[in-house]
Amino acid sequence: MQLAISANTQMSLAALSHHAALVPDEADPRGMHTWLLLHYYDRLRETIRTELSLPDYMENGWVTGWAERIMLDPIDFSTDVDLSTDDGDDGDIDIDVTRRAS
Repeated sequence: MQLAISANTQMSLAALSHHAALVPDEADPRGMHTWLLLHYYDRLRETIRTELSLPDYMENGWVTGWAERIMLDPIDFSTDVDLSTDDGDDGDIDIDVTRRAS
């Protein structure tokens, strides 16, 4: 994880330099960002809160810095949720992810 986060940081610094127009080689994993999908189950509110986050700093084995955090809509798990699968859906899942202005 430390190596992946180090690569995230190095790529962020490279984007600020004169080489910002360079496109990373998708075949080389060192040229890719590592994002984390984090979740928290809130039993009191009966929801799961999630975020898609780009870590950029670790300290003592813990992620302590983030280059970007995208909060996703909470998922409701109250008892009145219909969990049936007979809706004729094709199985595709569509999650709207929108960047927030910094």
